[in-house]
This record gives sequence, C-alpha cells and structure tokens, in this order.
Amino acid sequence: MAWLEGSPFGDYTVPSVCLLGLVGGLAVAAAVVVARRRPEGRPLAALAGGVLVAWIVVQVGVIGPVSWLQPAILVAGVAIVALATRLDDRRIL
Repeated sequence: MAWLEGSPFGDYTVPSVCLLGLVGGLAVAAAVVVARRRPEGRPLAALAGGVLVAWIVVQVGVIGPVSWLQPAILVAGVAIVALATRLDDRRIL
C-alpha cells in the first residue's frame, strides 16, 4: 500500500482490473488472432505492445521506479511492437 501513497488510488482494485482487463485481455486477444493467422494480428499485436509500454510509463509516473520488472516489462512491450511490425500474415507461426 505504501507504493500507492500520493496516487489517485486508495487500493489496488482499479489498477488490477485495468491490468487484467485491458493489458492482459488485449494481449490474449492478440495472441489468439495471430495464432489463427488473421490479417488483424499484426495491428492488434502492435497495439497490445503499445498498451503495455503505456501501462509501464503511467505506472512509473504514478508510483515511481520500484521494481526491476518495470524496465523489463518496458523492454518486452517495445519488443512486442517491433516483432509485430515484422509479422508476415502468410507465415505466422
């Protein structure tokens, strides 16, 4: 709870629901669409990576740097965006 001091959140409920629903849900949707070799896979995967990057940037802005996972997740988000731009819709998986 100390990490949330000074933030607009009284507890972790709202951030957790956003993380699960928006960030996680979008990532799962992108993975399913890419696995099905749909043409929407590339932009959806790029969007999922971008949302992950935005999540970490906002998180660090709100609670500050508190974990080594923050830069690791930032790198993962950037990698997802970069890899999504290289997807060949005909040869996915």
